[in-house]
Amino acid sequence: MNKKVKWKLPGFLKNYSEFLQTSKYRCKIIGIEKSKEGKNVLLVTISSIKSHLPIKYLPEELVFQNEMLREFSQEDVRAITFCAIQNIEKYSGNAKKKILIKNQEFNSEQTIYILQFDDNNYEIRKTAREIYADTELLSCFELKDVINIVSTAVQEQLIEDLGN
Repeated sequence: MNKKVKWKLPGFLKNYSEFLQTSKYRCKIIGIEKSKEGKNVLLVTISSIKSHLPIKYLPEELVFQNEMLREFSQEDVRAITFCAIQNIEKYSGNAKKKILIKNQEFNSEQTIYILQFDDNNYEIRKTAREIYADTELLSCFELKDVINIVSTAVQEQLIEDLGN
């Protein structure tokens, strides 16, 4: 190992451990901009990086990165989810209803949605996390249903993570 690296490593580890003790979350949303296409773009700072220049992310990119979402506060996760839903709804032509939530059940600490397709009586059962993971399926719901499904999936994942 290089002598300069050996010399800097203890200082870095000390600073990093102090940071972890003083801050629960490493990432923070500091602003929202609109792209040229009109999409929401989040300005994010990451505390472990010396440069405090914001990094631009599309909210859809963050929604699907569980490791990254864990670094944000619950308020920021809600903002990320809301902005992602706005972007998806605005640019996917999601105005028509294709899938309806007929009912909800609770089984083994999971929410199970009974879904009915708009054009027939065919029903399927899926957990909130299964729907959340399937972006194509998620785009077939009304906005209020998407908010319900996403918030339920995030809460269930948080409860599971805290339990482990």
